[in-house]
Amino acid sequence: MFGGINHMFNDLVPPFIKTIKEANLLSLMVFYANVYRVPMSVDTWMLQTLLRRIIGYHGLIMSDAEAMINLHMELQVAKSPWDAGSEALKVGLQMKFSPAQPAVIPTLIGAVNETQVAALVDDAILQMLAIKFATGVFDRPCANSRPP
Repeated sequence: MFGGINHMFNDLVPPFIKTIKEANLLSLMVFYANVYRVPMSVDTWMLQTLLRRIIGYHGLIMSDAEAMINLHMELQVAKSPWDAGSEALKVGLQMKFSPAQPAVIPTLIGAVNETQVAALVDDAILQMLAIKFATGVFDRPCANSRPP
């Protein structure tokens, strides 16, 4: 992104901060851009310091379609899909919003014995369930379902 942090905070970010604070958003999606060559998908300062601590956002953070796999395939800042998923999860991404292959999150299945990764997956699942409860997904049975 041209202009860096100064341009962002003076020209781009203020309406987003206002919206995030006033609308009580349940989820946000990071985009493919980078600031100072740090991809948003692994930018700890942007996702944790700015979004979570300074702005006070508490909802789900998801990646845009191929943002996670691009950390490995295109940007080459991750050694493998597992590394891409693990790093993105540690920084704060909690969901990949794309059914396209290759999938990144399923590669983390082997990390269930890693306490930090397992805890982050648990937090991500809790965020997703919180959204489903808040939006009424579990309030009534599926319209097309019939008892056996």
